[in-house]
Amino acid sequence: MVAAGDGEQGPGPGLRERPRQQRSREKVDRVLRATAELLDAQPYEEIGTKGIAERAGVSVGVLYRYFPDKDAIAATLVRAWQERNVEVVAQICASPPGGGTAALFERLLDGFAQRFRTEPGYRRLWVYGLPRLPELAGLGSATNARVSALIHRAVVDAYGLPDTDTTRRQVALVVEVGDFLLGRAFWEKPEGDAVMLRDAVELIDRYLAPLTTTAPAP
Repeated sequence: MVAAGDGEQGPGPGLRERPRQQRSREKVDRVLRATAELLDAQPYEEIGTKGIAERAGVSVGVLYRYFPDKDAIAATLVRAWQERNVEVVAQICASPPGGGTAALFERLLDGFAQRFRTEPGYRRLWVYGLPRLPELAGLGSATNARVSALIHRAVVDAYGLPDTDTTRRQVALVVEVGDFLLGRAFWEKPEGDAVMLRDAVELIDRYLAPLTTTAPAP
């Protein structure tokens, strides 16, 4: 779990104040983890701050010291998840696998699939969604833009795709489509639909195939 508000500037989105001591940071992390675990068990609308505090093992007063309400907790949790999404992509793109773009996207989709399978609350958030929170406006688009930039750089540097606006546009579309297909693959199956995930890789690779044929020879 990513500790919220752990930066040096301000408390961080959704937080009343930045936890400065290790014990305080641990309490904030427990609140975030408890919220994620509750998301696996019940609809967001049914989750309350009292239940979150009980599951986290903190008093309601401590919870309100750091978070003004349930939506602020959810917003902080989602921001931490989105930041981790970028980190996952950055790590994979830093060492692209051999085997062409299909191998890269297979590894990327598998990385996210593992989060769907193992990270509390993550699947329910992406499959069923949360209420629209003003604090998160534009966050998904901004995260996808960062992810697209990382993948574009990898397919150009590692696989020789042309460094053009067309490649950028198609990679950006691949990110949006991949996001949707991941959600569909885990819609009914907590472990994911293996066939759909495999088809997603093939679909993406075929869409990018014309770019590979126009790439300059190494």
